[in-house]
Amino acid sequence: MEDLSEIVEGALYVTIRELNDKKSIVMDPETEKLYYKKTLKIYSVPVFRYLKEHPNPALPRIKTFWREEGNLVVIEELIQGSTLLEYLEEHDVSFEEKKRILLEICDGLIFLHSAEPPIIHRDIKATNIMITDDGKAVIIDYDAAKQYVQGSSKDTVLIGTQGNAAPEQYGFAQSDQRTDIYAFGKMIEKVMPESPRAMEVARIATIFNPASRYQTVRQMRNEIEKLWDPKISTAEHYKDKAGEMVHKKTFKLAVALVILIILAAVGKRFFDKNIYPEYFVRKPAYEAAVEAMKAGDYEKAVEKLDKCGHSYEDSADLYQECLDRIYEKKQQKIKDTYLEDFNTAVDAFRGSGQTDDEIEMISRYQTMTNAGLDGNYNDVCYDAAIYIIKKNLDEDKKGQAKNVLTVFSDKTKKMKGFDGYTEKLRYEFAGMLCDKKEYGDAREQYLLLGEYEDSAKKAEESMDEMYNYYIESDQLMIGYQYFDDLYTKHLDDDHVRKLRKELSKLVGERFYRDGEYNKAIQYFRIYYADKTDKARLYDAEYMYCVENMDKPDNLSKQYLEQLVEMGYPGAADLKNGMDTWKINVWVENSGQYQFIIHVECSRASGGTLEYNVTTKFTDGAKYTYNATNTNATKVSNGLYSDMYNYLSYVGVYDLSGNLLAEWTH
Repeated sequence: MEDLSEIVEGALYVTIRELNDKKSIVMDPETEKLYYKKTLKIYSVPVFRYLKEHPNPALPRIKTFWREEGNLVVIEELIQGSTLLEYLEEHDVSFEEKKRILLEICDGLIFLHSAEPPIIHRDIKATNIMITDDGKAVIIDYDAAKQYVQGSSKDTVLIGTQGNAAPEQYGFAQSDQRTDIYAFGKMIEKVMPESPRAMEVARIATIFNPASRYQTVRQMRNEIEKLWDPKISTAEHYKDKAGEMVHKKTFKLAVALVILIILAAVGKRFFDKNIYPEYFVRKPAYEAAVEAMKAGDYEKAVEKLDKCGHSYEDSADLYQECLDRIYEKKQQKIKDTYLEDFNTAVDAFRGSGQTDDEIEMISRYQTMTNAGLDGNYNDVCYDAAIYIIKKNLDEDKKGQAKNVLTVFSDKTKKMKGFDGYTEKLRYEFAGMLCDKKEYGDAREQYLLLGEYEDSAKKAEESMDEMYNYYIESDQLMIGYQYFDDLYTKHLDDDHVRKLRKELSKLVGERFYRDGEYNKAIQYFRIYYADKTDKARLYDAEYMYCVENMDKPDNLSKQYLEQLVEMGYPGAADLKNGMDTWKINVWVENSGQYQFIIHVECSRASGGTLEYNVTTKFTDGAKYTYNATNTNATKVSNGLYSDMYNYLSYVGVYDLSGNLLAEWTH
């Protein structure tokens, strides 16, 4: 932020009333004096600095100013009164008062033009002249004022009021003091239309070529001082002038002088007004101007109209029409250049596909619209963006295609003529992504569109296409993982949740078919979580138990308990099979006086078995002993040297006496 001290000072002013165009009436609380506050986008700091340092009664006094956010904030003297235009309309203003007002305006312009370098107002008109309550003329609204730059070919910014602005303000040359002279001449036409002499001053001031006008305001002031009320005859005027000489010369000489002056003036006036101008200057120049306008040579027509004078017939209207046509031709030339630059930028973008060229294309579009060019150039930008997006997708450059859309969206967001175009482009882009089977990215684009067209429906359809793609390509597991990740990010998306569940069922069936029942159970649990009929889940749990019947783990035991409880077919028998002990017994001859009894005990559900072993011999001897999950028992007896051959029977009994297994010799 610049001009800190001025900004601090400016903050002390209290706003009394807000006006239009960032203008207001403010008060200095210390002095209670009212000021006029305005914020300018186009300004010249040196101009306001000079006016602040060199106050003049013909202009409002600058209290202070500062730059803020690229604008210039000015606090200046509040001028009470009415504009010159209002003053003329509301009062019966005498010729002498009009003359006085014009001379005061001259003094103000002379002050501005005497600055080093000269200050050019650039918008002199009746609404920019205030007549104060005590009748003084004050030049206001010098917001467009600039300092004259020696050697510059034309103005950087075209400023002025149409109808009052000099030709150079249409871009033909740089504005200088003669620009204000032209506008002042236009004002004289409105202030003193009743005076032929004033109209002649105005004619010279408003000649098209600045070199043919008055070169200084002081020259105009001298001519204005010579004006007199047209209601007073030339004789009366010069009689009054001659009367001033009576006191210096004899009465006779004065009378003779008056008579001579009257005769000379009347004769010359008659010739100048009725003969020479009509037949030798005005009429031929007027006719030549009309012919030039018919031929479209408006510059030549302006030169001819300057010769015939703007008060001749409808010359003033023709002159303004010529200026308008010249301005239109210049504007059309500018527009043609803008259009050519735009088309070049479009071709460059379509050729390179680079986002820098896209930005340049959109920038050229904005330049054209600001210049007032009509046409569907927004459609041209859109078509170019569509072309490049499609080209990038065809070349598998999805990221670059997205960049084109992003740039288009960012650069046209608040631009005139592009309402709805970003949404339209995004919608088309999403459709192209679907065609390329990029369903996930398509869904993201549709979701960004919200309620645009049928985007919500399209987002679901893109997910359906993705779902079908994974099924048709037999990529069930990859498909499930994709939808599972998507579901994790968007828990509130019912459609994604539904497709994830459908895929979980298909994946579960695939694992079931491949005999991987535990994995099948995991995916079935997702699908059947909120369903009452869970038969397929129970099938997988049962098959897992069957698969692990010989060596059941905790899961199979848990599943089987639940299946038995709910009465699943075969679950009870499977559980019984898992709980039944399998006993195997046989005897091994280990040499004299001994043998080994082998007992193997096993049960799917595990546990410990305590049992009794009974041995019988051929001589009737019988022995019983107790054991627990014993695999081998060595028996010795000193009665027989060959005990194995005397052994006739081995029986294994539970503690209740039930036979579990036996061996006979």
